[in-house]
Amino acid sequence: MSMRPGISGATGADTTPTAADLRALDGGRNRLLTVRDVARMLGVCDATVYKLCERGDLPHVRIVNSIWIRQVDVKALLRR
Repeated sequence: MSMRPGISGATGADTTPTAADLRALDGGRNRLLTVRDVARMLGVCDATVYKLCERGDLPHVRIVNSIWIRQVDVKALLRR
């Protein structure tokens, strides 16, 4: 993983993962969740997840036209 603050957890700050961070993930795409997956986990509609991403409340990465979210970021959102 990148050594940027937030990604490495060094400062505890949340930042959006980059393509370089995703390449470093063990398992890559298999460890990322779709908007629909996250909506089901949170018990909300897809539009709510898109709003959370747009507002910056849920770190995500856009790959082509898809938004992908790390499970760890969903769990952090639930803790807040």
